[in-house]
Amino acid sequence: MKVLQLIVVFTVSSLFMTSCVSTKKFNAKDAELQKAKTDLNDCQTVLAKAQISNKKLNEQIKDLTAQSADTKAQLDSVNAKLASGSGSDLLSTLKNLSVITPEQATSIDQSLKAVSGESKDALTATLISNLKAAIGGSSDTDIIVTSDKGNLSVDLSDHMFFNSGSSDLTPRAKMIIGKIAKVLNSYPDMHFLIEGHTDDKPISTACVPDNWDLSIRRATAVVRVLQKDYKVDPKRMIAAGHGQYEPVAANDTPAHRSQNRRISIVMTPQLDQFFKLLVKK
Repeated sequence: MKVLQLIVVFTVSSLFMTSCVSTKKFNAKDAELQKAKTDLNDCQTVLAKAQISNKKLNEQIKDLTAQSADTKAQLDSVNAKLASGSGSDLLSTLKNLSVITPEQATSIDQSLKAVSGESKDALTATLISNLKAAIGGSSDTDIIVTSDKGNLSVDLSDHMFFNSGSSDLTPRAKMIIGKIAKVLNSYPDMHFLIEGHTDDKPISTACVPDNWDLSIRRATAVVRVLQKDYKVDPKRMIAAGHGQYEPVAANDTPAHRSQNRRISIVMTPQLDQFFKLLVKK
């Protein structure tokens, strides 16, 4: 009997312990399920918000696309007036578009009145003469200043700046860059490109694999001197290399190839700055 009682007690105890272990596992699984449900609800909430944001962004993109098309049409109109040389009409258009401030409009208007008796060709000639004189002298054939669609381009022969196949600046180059820097620093809102160009003769060395690389190295060499030696704001500058793919002459003679090997500084002044450049300092 005693043995039987012990067996019964042991059996009941075992069942009780088994029941307790199963309950703990159940509670743990239930907690995991509840957490999964909570996480799912959170994910659904985030998804819903993302869908709303996406819809708003699509609407904004649609509006911006329409605004961009409208702005392009307005700019085309401005460019057409600028190309035709109609300064008064252009100024009126810019005022209506709120592209310029009242102070800028006054400055441009005064500049237009000051030069109203001169033709467009005369303005361009004066501008080129002033810039060339400031940079290197009006008789220097290695410095060419041109104007096209409101941009000013200064082309400098590469033999003034670099030895053949090299991107190391010559002492004369650094002197000329210093003069250019004075002009650029006088107009802090002006942005510009430094472009390197080569002729079509291929180059391949251990350091310079091709003309693409050489033209970019030369442009960045000029940018570094402007930034480090003359404190020109780097945010205003872009360095670019065109290799041999933007020639100004045929690569059929040594003289023509020499014209194609050049550094171009392309300036994009605002309209009132453009007219200020016409006045010698």
